[in-house]
Amino acid sequence: MATTLTLRNPADDSEISTIELATALDVHRMVDRARTSFESWKRVAPTDRARLLRRFAQTIADHADELARLDTMNMGMPISSSRWCANTAAEVVHYYAGAVDKHLGHTYPVADGVSMTFHEPMGVVGVITPWNFPILIAAWKLGPALACG
Repeated sequence: MATTLTLRNPADDSEISTIELATALDVHRMVDRARTSFESWKRVAPTDRARLLRRFAQTIADHADELARLDTMNMGMPISSSRWCANTAAEVVHYYAGAVDKHLGHTYPVADGVSMTFHEPMGVVGVITPWNFPILIAAWKLGPALACG
């Protein structure tokens, strides 16, 4: 089995990059690191998570042209569509920055007191992005996961 993959521009077959393929052991290590990070990330205050997500959204927006060029080279999407995807990805992450403090649970009156619900982070989220719309689909998956802790 190959240990690397050469990425090629479908428009002209030029080489974009060569990447190393992850092994099963690599994946286990990444999941272990994600679990370790999860333990600290879930304790980050909602206002701080929102601030960090806004900064992430701004970073995407600041690099939207570069991200669009990479997507176009990688899959042959027209540059106008790739720009739309990159800019929309920034907007999606910004949206979830605003949603951080909206998922705190509810209190309901019941006989003899109140009933409360709590929304708590459950664990690591695995995200697989397909070849089409990779930056936008990543934002759709990463935004809510990071926002919720």
